[in-house]
Amino acid sequence: MNFKLLGGTLIITGTCIGAGILALPAVTAQNDLISSSILMIMCWFIMTIGALYMLEVNLKLPVGANIISMAKATLGKTGALVGWFTTLGLFYALLAAYITSGGQITHYWLDFFHFPSGFAPVIFTVVMVIIILKGIHFVDYSNRALMIIKGSALILLMLSAIPHMHFEYAQFG
Repeated sequence: MNFKLLGGTLIITGTCIGAGILALPAVTAQNDLISSSILMIMCWFIMTIGALYMLEVNLKLPVGANIISMAKATLGKTGALVGWFTTLGLFYALLAAYITSGGQITHYWLDFFHFPSGFAPVIFTVVMVIIILKGIHFVDYSNRALMIIKGSALILLMLSAIPHMHFEYAQFG
């Protein structure tokens, strides 16, 4: 088995679970089932089309191409500049979201020790920096362990929710 491929797949899967599987349903939960489902399918479709376009450009460029080099090759210097700012904006948004969410989770665990809530994001960030500084292998193994925990928790949650499901509560419009 190709363990590098597994590790890369799990990193992408973890990101998709965070953004698509948790955030989108939380935002659309105030709507009814049909409109939420349509919105989710539209988001999936747009994301898939975007990924296929990125794949097509990536396959036409030499090995090692990234978003900036793809933008420069297809859109010129202005496209590369837009690619830089877009990538930096994306990374900033992801970093802010992960530190905020991770800080909330860390605060929950630190509440037992009566730490002030402002320390939680700092402690979370320091722990993540330590993991990253230990190297890509450590990041990969940490991510694999977290994905196993996340998958196990999801399966247990789904199994425990089955007896409490009432289909008549779903709103259809």
